[in-house]
Amino acid sequence: MSANTTPVQLPAGRETVTVKLINPVNFGPAILKRFMGPDVPGLETFKDSPSFSFLLEHPSGRKLVFDLGIRKDYMNHAPKIADYLPTTNYTIDVSKNVVDILEEGGVSPSEIEGVIWSHWHWDHIGDPSSFPPTTNLIVGPGFKKAMLPGFPANPDSPLLESDYAGRELVEMDCTGEQSLTIGGFQAYDYFGDGSFYLLDSPGHAIGHLCGLARTTSSPDTFVLLGGDVCHYAGILRPSVHLPVPETITPHPCNPFGTGSLCPGHAWEELQKSRGREATDTLFDMTFGGDIPLATRTVGKLQELDCLDNVLVIIAHDSTVRDRAPHFPESLNAWKEKGLGERLKWAFFRDLEVYWNLFPLPLVSLPKTQMPYLGRHFQPNMSAFGVANKDLDYDVLIIGAGLSGLYSLHRIRQLGLRVKVLEAGEAEGGTWFWNRYPGARFDSESYSYIFSFSQELLDEWDWTEHFSPQPETLKYIQYFTKKFRLKKDIQFNTRVKSAHFQTPSNSWLVTDEEGRQISSRYIITAMGILNQPTLPVIEGVGDFKGQAWHTARWPADHSALEGKRVGIIGTGATAIQTIQEIYKICGTLTVFQRTPNWTAPLRNTKITAEEMADIRRRYPTIFQQCLESYSCFIHVTDNRKTTDLSREELFAHWEELFQQPGFAKVLSVSTDVATDREANKLYSEFHANKIRSRINDPVLAEKLIPKNHGFGTRRVPLESGYYEAFNQPHVKLVDLHETPIERITEKGVKTSDQEHEFDVLIYATGFDAVTGSFGAVDFQGIGGQKLKDTWSGGIQTYLGLTVMDFPNMFMIMGPHQMFGNIPRSIEYAVDWVADFIEYARDNDVRFIQPTQEKMDGWYKHVERLGEGLLANEVDSWMTGVNKNLAAKQKRSLTRYNGPAPGYRKECDAVKERNYSDFVLG
Repeated sequence: MSANTTPVQLPAGRETVTVKLINPVNFGPAILKRFMGPDVPGLETFKDSPSFSFLLEHPSGRKLVFDLGIRKDYMNHAPKIADYLPTTNYTIDVSKNVVDILEEGGVSPSEIEGVIWSHWHWDHIGDPSSFPPTTNLIVGPGFKKAMLPGFPANPDSPLLESDYAGRELVEMDCTGEQSLTIGGFQAYDYFGDGSFYLLDSPGHAIGHLCGLARTTSSPDTFVLLGGDVCHYAGILRPSVHLPVPETITPHPCNPFGTGSLCPGHAWEELQKSRGREATDTLFDMTFGGDIPLATRTVGKLQELDCLDNVLVIIAHDSTVRDRAPHFPESLNAWKEKGLGERLKWAFFRDLEVYWNLFPLPLVSLPKTQMPYLGRHFQPNMSAFGVANKDLDYDVLIIGAGLSGLYSLHRIRQLGLRVKVLEAGEAEGGTWFWNRYPGARFDSESYSYIFSFSQELLDEWDWTEHFSPQPETLKYIQYFTKKFRLKKDIQFNTRVKSAHFQTPSNSWLVTDEEGRQISSRYIITAMGILNQPTLPVIEGVGDFKGQAWHTARWPADHSALEGKRVGIIGTGATAIQTIQEIYKICGTLTVFQRTPNWTAPLRNTKITAEEMADIRRRYPTIFQQCLESYSCFIHVTDNRKTTDLSREELFAHWEELFQQPGFAKVLSVSTDVATDREANKLYSEFHANKIRSRINDPVLAEKLIPKNHGFGTRRVPLESGYYEAFNQPHVKLVDLHETPIERITEKGVKTSDQEHEFDVLIYATGFDAVTGSFGAVDFQGIGGQKLKDTWSGGIQTYLGLTVMDFPNMFMIMGPHQMFGNIPRSIEYAVDWVADFIEYARDNDVRFIQPTQEKMDGWYKHVERLGEGLLANEVDSWMTGVNKNLAAKQKRSLTRYNGPAPGYRKECDAVKERNYSDFVLG
């Protein structure tokens, strides 16, 4: 559907004003039926809403503020409002007045010529008395007669006399000099040069005003400051002027992904079920001073809203809060940045509840392919139509960790038959299996979170900046429950084999019990660190005490209390484990072959106020991740170490060292990763930090890596790891001095003695990246085995596909961007889901890359890795695991370039309609 044309012509002009969005408050929950109707099933409240203010800066230096939100001392409103507020049951999150925010941004209150009230309601008027008397208070037509005087002169007034006392109270006249008509609105040209207009917009409240700010000229663009002309974008849209589009990009429920929403029949069914037409607004307003008049005003606004050079911002639009730049940034480049397209239909994210309750496909399908029964499609009918009628599923997903769960959610959005097979007894993947003490993020919690659902972001509170395993698992469980994913997951099902069936271009998957399931496509979501490995040491099975790998930690953590404990390994998992278990062990002996670099995590709790601030900053956080090299919030320093004096360099490094998280790993100069001398210097900086924390100088040297530089292996972060070795009951055994000869019934025999233990822990890593694939018998065309295909070196195209293994997509497979895993997962899953949507819509039943494309991708990945010191070091990131015979030599396992570059390559393939592949 396309928008109807409209006769509205906006006035020409050369002058513009700078518009800056301020959100001083979030409050809620709002009960929808009070403000709008008819009901949408399952959508009853908005958790919280903003109340916007705007700073308007004229080129002459004159400044205005439009609306003030809620004052921070809101119980000091006039008694009529102060008595009313407790009845709302709102949680009001406001710590600063607009004037405070302006001052923090370098704008003095004395610079503000006037404060414009869109109307007199308590959540817009703020505290005008916080501005100097030189600041005028500007109100709409009829205000003075209807609203004056304030309290205490009028005990029943919702206003305070102090709101306007001692300053000029200006009531706008939109019919006199400098007035004009814009569309259906009477307007006033405030500055007299066409840069900013006030629009008389009656109905919601006496004297309601909107603002129309020209943000660019040649071509003209405008931001319309809507105030409470209506309470919600769904009361404004759609309209006969602006119908629901066939495709909405990005997907409103996943604004940071690459998917699209095609509302189609789903939208029509929703409207029909509520007695509405497809071009009717989602809601009618049910709250306001004069609802019929306010409805007519909304009709006038719709004639402007359909113009592609007008961005309408309603005061309580949480999608604008979450996706638009805030003060001190400006909104003026909104059109150039595509903000209008991203925001126009963003409110459709609120229908996520409806899609969950009534699982309509979020895409427009040919009705011949997808019959409907009311709001539900037929349970056994594939969206691919008869092409998949003999298959059990359209898509089969292996693994119910983060990759598998998000894949399930996206594939269900396409209206396809999908099933997840999970070996464990519950969802969680890595965070289900790895329950060892100390397991936690070393990515910031709020960057290691899915971004696709605003509701999920609004509802989930992190309690620590770097979440521990139990809380992370709870998050995954909450996500699973919210989107009702369990009904499509089959637990306790370990996949044994997956064989491609050439005649039907499908996959036949068999589990360990011999049960078989067929599917057109399979998605592997098995994780990069999933297959634990035990050390190649004689007698591993001989120990008579308790023994386990860290990835299979027993539920009872008290098993170590007072015990003699040995742990083999000092990698990332061991570091996190040791720093916790030494506190309860009777004795702890650490067997170290190769020390690992590590640095302080500096984790702290997250207060409620911090979480509210983080939630407001989610758009910025996700944008930082999107733009960064490896999807973290930390930005690389593009200066070379030689660009700074030694004094400046070490001061900079010290500053990074004191920061929490990966700043000390990812925000250093780029040449630390490529230049031996720069890396040597930075490694020595960290070596000195280690020396300062270990009491015994000889022991300190043993804990400092000598065979690789800082950052050339995965650098885990710690909280008290080195201090553990200062304790008298903790002992380090250097295996270069006294190597392990065997595991005995009593413990570990080294070249100089037998160490006896009650408990033996193997922190010996994983068969990383490809191990999960080796655990399943994948056979492609002609019975070709995947392990044979990769025996001479890993080959993929985009890290997502492999030739001779058609219709198989890998999430977090080799040659794919890893980094901050959830960020990479979302992109990879969206890319795969977009292709499957394309396949469904274009009757594609077969896809595989060519050898030429795989060779080209290998060379591309190889070229990106040239010069990286990390590729000269044995580690799981270079495909080495000394405990596995097949992984004794380095191989190209991961994408070595920046994440934005990876996405660019994959996006280009999609833009070519997947013509790089063999399709059938």
